[in-house]
Amino acid sequence: MKNEEVEQLILDECHFKAFTPQLKKELEKFTGLLYLSLNDCQLKSLEHLPSLPSLLKLDLLDNQLTDDCL
Repeated sequence: MKNEEVEQLILDECHFKAFTPQLKKELEKFTGLLYLSLNDCQLKSLEHLPSLPSLLKLDLLDNQLTDDCL
């Protein structure tokens, strides 16, 4: 399956804590992504959140995000 054909990506409990520029670049390859789950990844910030124009649903439960991040 090609990256652009992937519609769902579940990365729960990956514990990467932040979107690095490299992670952002890799995730942006999934141009057809409709659903992204990042539950319990220990995210502290949404800085460098990838641009995913097809995305319909983003799950961010159980992270360390504050209201300032959103």
